[in-house]
Amino acid sequence: CSQVTMSIKNLLLWDFDGVIIDSIDECLITSYNAYRQYQGLSNGFIYRLDDIPIDIRGEFYRNRKYVRPAGEYYIIYRAASSGVKIDNYLKFEELLKENADNVAKFHNNFYSVRDDFRNSFQQYWFGLHRVYAGIKTKWQELNKYFDFYIVSDKDFKSISLILNYFDLPIQQEKIFSADITLTKKMVIEHILKDTHDASERLFFIDDNYQHLLDVSDTGIRLFYASWGYGEMPDKIARYIIPLELDTFDHYLIKEVFNGT
Repeated sequence: CSQVTMSIKNLLLWDFDGVIIDSIDECLITSYNAYRQYQGLSNGFIYRLDDIPIDIRGEFYRNRKYVRPAGEYYIIYRAASSGVKIDNYLKFEELLKENADNVAKFHNNFYSVRDDFRNSFQQYWFGLHRVYAGIKTKWQELNKYFDFYIVSDKDFKSISLILNYFDLPIQQEKIFSADITLTKKMVIEHILKDTHDASERLFFIDDNYQHLLDVSDTGIRLFYASWGYGEMPDKIARYIIPLELDTFDHYLIKEVFNGT
């Protein structure tokens, strides 16, 4: 396959956290400090994971899979401090509705805390992220067959800095982030309408199954990243293809050639 020159590239839309980068520890430290500030519990900053109570860490790691926009981290801490157990996404959704105002306000607080953290301790902040195994090689190989876009609920500056730090090149105008306040579905509809050639196909990888369901009526090819934070249901929709970290590049390239 790699010997074939393709006249038209297909478009590969990547989610960011949980697909390209494992940022769970940075999100824990940032969200924990943001919650403490938001609740007026402390203005000090906790940098070390070990200084966050072990039960809070456990709840965060267990429930990170439900969080989409950053404001929703509020629910994890609110539930933990109230002794409420989140057993499934329906429970998480119920808490989201009950705390909608706080979630919206916490969103801005989270990004303010992240900006301060990143600006003050940038090298330490970078060190809290890691590229999933093999992604760098796959990035270079897949870029021969696809034009890349990022479609993420993370902020633009963090995405751009992290990609640059780990030498994963992408055009800046192809990063659609939390800053533009569009849902992933709206972003994909925009790309379909304004950006791509009619003969191209769009491929979207996300580790949040709900995000894939949200965009299911756009007609694009949907892929679930099994290596991320998400939780795939026992019964997966037939139009969503699960991918494995070791082999997903070969699978996607094969899909391109099968579609031509």
